[in-house]
Amino acid sequence: GGGVIVNSASLSGLVPFRTEPVYAATKHAVVGLTRAMAAEVARKGITVNAVCPGYTETEIVQRAIETITAKTGRSADDARAELAAANPQGRLIQPDEVALQVLMLAQRETKPPRSTANLRTELRALLGTERWEDVLIQVRSLRPRDGLSQSFLASCRRQAHLGNLR
Repeated sequence: GGGVIVNSASLSGLVPFRTEPVYAATKHAVVGLTRAMAAEVARKGITVNAVCPGYTETEIVQRAIETITAKTGRSADDARAELAAANPQGRLIQPDEVALQVLMLAQRETKPPRSTANLRTELRALLGTERWEDVLIQVRSLRPRDGLSQSFLASCRRQAHLGNLR
């Protein structure tokens, strides 16, 4: 038994974006479904997660930029900068970054336990920082609802508690 399910949601499934209420509602539904499924199948060894990227460099975002430009008269560069600023990273996400996160989640439960070095590398990439002080602060605040598996978070916290994430 066991397995991994990775759903595709959005940051707007966690934080409502007022400009796209229907889109936000559908992504909130995906997040809710993910949580309910995770609880339902956890004892069967199946993990269920959702990726929740922010604004990603896709046709949808390009159309959003065009809509903002048409409605406000602002430049496409200004509209793009506004969307990028709404992301925690302060930039538009690239589709391959989302694909990598899905791959990591899909493999997370089937791989043997991580070495501390691999965990450090994953955390740096995931949290977008090289400073270990920032990593340690952020690890304490991560939750499964942030799109991360329970075992990954447990491994991060265990390593941080043991002082191995330096």
